[in-house]
Amino acid sequence: MIKFRAYDKYKKVMCDVLNINFDSGIIHIKNPKTNEYWGRELKELNMIQFIGQNDSKGTKIYEGDIIETPENRWVVEPIGSKERDGQIGICASVNGDGENWPIDESILSGIIIGNIFVNPELLGN
Repeated sequence: MIKFRAYDKYKKVMCDVLNINFDSGIIHIKNPKTNEYWGRELKELNMIQFIGQNDSKGTKIYEGDIIETPENRWVVEPIGSKERDGQIGICASVNGDGENWPIDESILSGIIIGNIFVNPELLGN
């Protein structure tokens, strides 16, 4: 199953996606900390897809997550067809520098410490 979460650009909070109404274009979201829920248009959100993998603590990894390993901080890039060294798949970049590397066990052995929307300061840019 495809899973999403959404960053509400106006309330500046990461939310769970409850449903997407393709007819009206409204996405219903819920703040997991307050259980408050509301509807937003797509342009008011950053939609973020689950990549189908978990970090070393079992936390689901989404696009834009920042994963810390002993060597680096990795940013999970948007899902798409990317190739590097003959490998195609989901990629991450060191500190969001844009140079993509396939997500492998060395990255998955890290832990999620934040994401680029809520915690951009973690990248030190």
